Amino acid sequence: MVSVRVKSASGEEVVPVKIPSNFNNLNIEREQRYVFKVRFEQGGMPVATDISRL
Repeated sequence: MVSVRVKSASGEEVVPVKIPSNFNNLNIEREQRYVFKVRFEQGGMPVATDISRL
């Protein structure tokens, strides 16, 4: 689980994103920019399906 800061026209908010085990080889660093593609589990939890660093 990571917390992602999302910027939008209404401001910034922090969104939790669940990172599945198939991304274990990826080193997600603080203060870096990433693109997350997500799907939503039942209950509304976003789960990463693709992650790439900008």
